[in-house]
Amino acid sequence: MKQASCPRPSGISTRGWMEGVALLVVAFAPLFHFADAHAEAPASRNVKSARIAGMMSQLRGQPDASQALSFFVIPQTQIFVDAWTEYSPTDCTVVSTGAWTVNRKPKFGKTTTATINGQLGNGDCPGVTFQFAAIYYTWTSPDKVGATADPFTATWSSPDYSTKDVVSITLTAPTNYAQTGPGVAQPNGTLHFEYSWQSTTGSLTDLSQCQVGENVKYPGTANPYRWPSPPYNGASPNPTVIWLAATEGGLQDNHSHAAFLAPYVANVFDATQAYRYRCTGLDAVSFPNWSNITIERSVADSTGKGCWNYTISKSGSSASVPRLPGVPKSACTALEVVSAEDAAIPQADLDREIGISIQPPDTDSSQHAPIRVELGVVNRGPRTVSVDLGLNKVGNLQLTIQDPSGTQHLRTLRRVGFGSIGSFVLSAGASQTQKILLNEWYDFPVAGIYRARISLLAETDDESEVAASSRPSAEFEVRIGARDAAALRHTAEQLADTATSDAPVAERMEAANTLSFIRDPVAVASLVRVLTQGKLVEHYAVDGLARVATPDAIAALEAARNSLDEDLKSRAAVVLDALRKQGERPEEHKQ
Repeated sequence: MKQASCPRPSGISTRGWMEGVALLVVAFAPLFHFADAHAEAPASRNVKSARIAGMMSQLRGQPDASQALSFFVIPQTQIFVDAWTEYSPTDCTVVSTGAWTVNRKPKFGKTTTATINGQLGNGDCPGVTFQFAAIYYTWTSPDKVGATADPFTATWSSPDYSTKDVVSITLTAPTNYAQTGPGVAQPNGTLHFEYSWQSTTGSLTDLSQCQVGENVKYPGTANPYRWPSPPYNGASPNPTVIWLAATEGGLQDNHSHAAFLAPYVANVFDATQAYRYRCTGLDAVSFPNWSNITIERSVADSTGKGCWNYTISKSGSSASVPRLPGVPKSACTALEVVSAEDAAIPQADLDREIGISIQPPDTDSSQHAPIRVELGVVNRGPRTVSVDLGLNKVGNLQLTIQDPSGTQHLRTLRRVGFGSIGSFVLSAGASQTQKILLNEWYDFPVAGIYRARISLLAETDDESEVAASSRPSAEFEVRIGARDAAALRHTAEQLADTATSDAPVAERMEAANTLSFIRDPVAVASLVRVLTQGKLVEHYAVDGLARVATPDAIAALEAARNSLDEDLKSRAAVVLDALRKQGERPEEHKQ
């Protein structure tokens, strides 16, 4: 007789079934029930009970009266927990599939039962297919309080036997969020922090469906928040919400300030920050003890003689600008303070040991198409060196573009804010590569040949051509052909397919971000699909629709402003406000 399989019941996803079996682990040495572990069967009947095949490899030990089972789960995904049957070993027939009773119900999920087919796990009746009573679990709650455990107990009973399962359920989620080291004062009053976290499973790769992020709320309810003017000139989304892939395991947070505006006046205001996580099927959750962090910014006259300075404080650390732009040194003569800019340590000879390279696209690109290149960093020296690509692994890169007309453009991405850590260590001769999206720096608006150079800046460099020319760099060409609407539409649809799939969050984020930089009307339909069907990547669609800004794109943003998702609603409001102000600028210039 052929070896029987263990088919899943109707309506149970293959993924949920396999994850349930694969994730089954033993908590405090759970033990397998052999037939003699149950109540004695009547002497007149030769009957036994057994688990379904596939469970034996997950359990070890000697017979015991209870089973302790442990599972890691992801939200909204059904997992297989256990299955039993009572049978006759004499003629290999089912006596009773029995039934499950949940003694202690789970708080954040639900249990379901079904009858499934499979073989006996104890080796009896090889090749014979039996029916089993199976029990499943699904974490259904969008819980916002950060619960990660959901234990329950269930008893399987047949006419002659019973067994009790003590089930430990642990949500696969980020945990143990921690600050790594003190805050560090950087040039221009930037306050730098680094943080790390772990997974409840012990492996960061298991967080492929999760993100870690920040939520910063500014005073009042206006969105965006206009910084007090003077002494500042600028605005921030309120709240400011940013997410990273949780598989990163760490992030940096560089707190900066809006531009300063004279005449200066004394001012103090606070923002409140929360570090959070979310997973597919789970609402945003603040990490315990990381939800009410005060960020204080102040501008004051430190001498009473017009020596205006700026200070930012958070978590016991601070950074400052001892003398604001335009303040004469004579006003601060009583202060023996050297600014971070004046005290900066010159870049060492390490620059000669670090080399960078660019692998350009294999084929020409059309107007508005995404352009991805591969950046390589190599240590050419004899010693181990530390390299810092900056915020999000690109903040310390500068792109110099010479367009087809010969005009030169300098581009850098933001170097401050919340993002992934860009520093790493290279041993002698070692190298590291990563993909970068050139469209984030420059739009390549016309067809032709662009000559480009990417340079690696230091944190203390300004963003001038002089600084870039002395740093490690690589030159390359980008060839842009005429707009190809059909190719652009196809690319946009492929990116939207990935962004709305069940792929790991990092892949979905990369696809959605790339799509958001196709500044072409043909991308609107794909952007709307990500906006309405995306999972944890909808905010990229908001940014992309704002870049296209056609009437149908604006209509989609207006609809998003009424979203039940507060983060999405807030982001839509900010970009619509920015678009409105762009539309007003021509009138302002006429006045």
